[in-house]
Amino acid sequence: MINLALLRPDLSASKMDSSYFKKFNLALINLELNRQEDRQAAVKKPAKASK
Repeated sequence: MINLALLRPDLSASKMDSSYFKKFNLALINLELNRQEDRQAAVKKPAKASK
């Protein structure tokens, strides 16, 4: 069994570029805006009258 505590982390992989975080934050904001638009569209739709 390999003891993971003794392994050295790959420092090059753990450093994240600032542009990555900017893009990730923009994606989260866009996701939330899309969810809000979907909720508003669902509320605005009139209910269908049954015959």
